[in-house]
Amino acid sequence: MDINITKRIGCFAAALCLLFGGCAQGNGNGKVPEETRVSSTFTTAPKEVTSAAVTSTALAEVQTEAKNEKPVYNYFENVYFIGDSVAEGAVRDGYLSPGNSYINHFSERLKSAGTDGTPLTDLIAVRPEPYIYLCVGDGDIMADVSPGMYADNIRSFVEDIKEARPDAVITVLGGYKDAKEHNEALEKVITGFVDPNIHYVDISLAVTDWQEDALKDEYKGADGTLNSDGIRAVFEMLYKNRYSDVLAENAKLRFMYPEITADAPERTVTDDKVAYLTFDDGPSDHTEEILDILSEYDIKATFFITGRSVGGREDIIKREKEEGHVLGLHSYTHDYDLIYGSAEDFMIDFYRVYERVTGIVGDDSIWCFRYPGGSYNKFNKTTADTIISEMNRRGFAYFDWNCATLDAEKGSDHDSCVKTLKESAVYNHSVVLMHDASPLTPGYLREVIDHLISEGYSFETVATAPDMHFRRPSWFDEEEDAEDGADEDSADESGTSDSESPEEGSDSYDEDDG
Repeated sequence: MDINITKRIGCFAAALCLLFGGCAQGNGNGKVPEETRVSSTFTTAPKEVTSAAVTSTALAEVQTEAKNEKPVYNYFENVYFIGDSVAEGAVRDGYLSPGNSYINHFSERLKSAGTDGTPLTDLIAVRPEPYIYLCVGDGDIMADVSPGMYADNIRSFVEDIKEARPDAVITVLGGYKDAKEHNEALEKVITGFVDPNIHYVDISLAVTDWQEDALKDEYKGADGTLNSDGIRAVFEMLYKNRYSDVLAENAKLRFMYPEITADAPERTVTDDKVAYLTFDDGPSDHTEEILDILSEYDIKATFFITGRSVGGREDIIKREKEEGHVLGLHSYTHDYDLIYGSAEDFMIDFYRVYERVTGIVGDDSIWCFRYPGGSYNKFNKTTADTIISEMNRRGFAYFDWNCATLDAEKGSDHDSCVKTLKESAVYNHSVVLMHDASPLTPGYLREVIDHLISEGYSFETVATAPDMHFRRPSWFDEEEDAEDGADEDSADESGTSDSESPEEGSDSYDEDDG
């Protein structure tokens, strides 16, 4: 996967700036020049590195030349890496030179360097690298050292490093193998430091199944440690999140499933009246009948797929793609409490449906999704803004709606669905919410299509739709004692509410849409 990174390096201490002079041209004000956007991934690395002076060829394509043709600052030349199996793999595969790595398998033994008993902090004190990485403790975990003792060993070592090198930027990496409890303890003590130059990064989020706390098969070597692909994934994470980026409020999301990104296409919106038929919650036993009707009218639509509905219906999803419909995602569980409990919970659920659907149609087919209940609803009051920001950062496009049939609402029938559609499809660009999981939909669909045709609408997919986003409801900012009233008007997928009405709740690029 390509890496696109744009970072502006902030002002560092004068001692660090002296070091930069040998790696990149400064601008005379103590700052490192802005780094270029990087569009290549890590290359296959050499198996041997024989000199500490050798620049890591595994990073050569990642650290390309800047637009002004000045060499980009080589970050990993200025890292001193203290670790065990990850450090060994990084040296083996060329991400680190032997000279700027120290390998030790037990965090409790970190007080001394070598057989002469020289304190390791004495060695660190004279190292020129400004960035110290610690990735130690696998040996502790295998030796059944308790999580608390494991965390305290590393915390104590960090304190010693800061005493020896007050200017150092220290990044502590959590373990990757059967390390959940140990990582939780380590994260707690490291994030407890008030020093902004002490960071914690959980590399297990890049190489393990986050739910099962187990190393992914594609990253597992014969001996159970990280193979070359796993080492690449770790260093890709570290490179993308270098410097103090891990201090960002939402840092943990950046490390969850970093491969789950999209490149939403640029959309050209038709000026005339257009209806965008969208179907949620499928596939179901009714989806193929809906596809037959769409085929009769030669209409392309958009299907937002729910992962829990896929099993045994993979061929239906393949048919949707083959017939030219747009496929989007609509969560795996559709469980509001589970999905919106936290931003991390949302990403776990999204990962499941993404993996399920892309395994059928390929990841180049998936670039859009719909939030269960809409982008703002009563279940995501505390998490909506964070989730929306993260999904936007990953390049996915999302679509709410400005008209509906209420086919998923209790008490709805054929006539009520058609009536609701006629009353709500009043905009030049009408994004129509329907459900291919509803048994009502095949029965009313022809009448809905005929009505829209009679009103002068043509039909397109969301690939040419304007952004249809609900505005943030005012009741999101109201006090807790007002929540009960707000809940009555909050979003659900049965239709539109006060927070979803097109005049008040949607932003499209069509002036007539409000």
